[in-house]
Amino acid sequence: MSVTYAAGKTLRNVPQTSVNPLVINPAAHNIQRMKKQTLENEQGMTLIEIMMVLGLIALCSLWMIRGWQGYQQALKLEQSVQQLRLYLTGLQAYTNWHNSTAILWVLDGAGGCVGTQTPAISCHNAGKDSFRLPDEKIEVSHYSEKTMGFYGRRNAAQAGHITLKNAAGRIRVVLSARGRIRLCSEDEALLGLPVCR
Repeated sequence: MSVTYAAGKTLRNVPQTSVNPLVINPAAHNIQRMKKQTLENEQGMTLIEIMMVLGLIALCSLWMIRGWQGYQQALKLEQSVQQLRLYLTGLQAYTNWHNSTAILWVLDGAGGCVGTQTPAISCHNAGKDSFRLPDEKIEVSHYSEKTMGFYGRRNAAQAGHITLKNAAGRIRVVLSARGRIRLCSEDEALLGLPVCR
């Protein structure tokens, strides 16, 4: 066999080699070999491996559900405390505007209530001027035994506190002598509220 080059020279007796396309491209050869080995050696997952994966998924799900329920309870407690704070702020504004006095009474326990004027025997009999906790799982756990209330135009108040609690924690509503109403968490910081000092 002879091969002719562009310069016009001819070489004779050049042996022609058979060209294997897989030898030219070794990457393609490796890919085909790996596919063949993968298909031959593939066995799937064992029952124990599947059960372990399902067990881990179940544990993670339970942890997430428990965390979500705790977060929901903390939100309900925080919303109830904010509603109580709003009630007290409105009462403070009313006494300031009318130069009057509002003495607070508190009924503790689950579904407790806070009000002014004549104390109620139970929260169900409390008048429209009182504040009732919106959720039965939230309770008034502690309050100042001394008289609390708001006095007249100077925005003065008789200091005290009311503590609400549920499974998520305890939040205290603090009424200062200058009429400032603030919130703090008793046990640990809860939903961004600082710890009481």
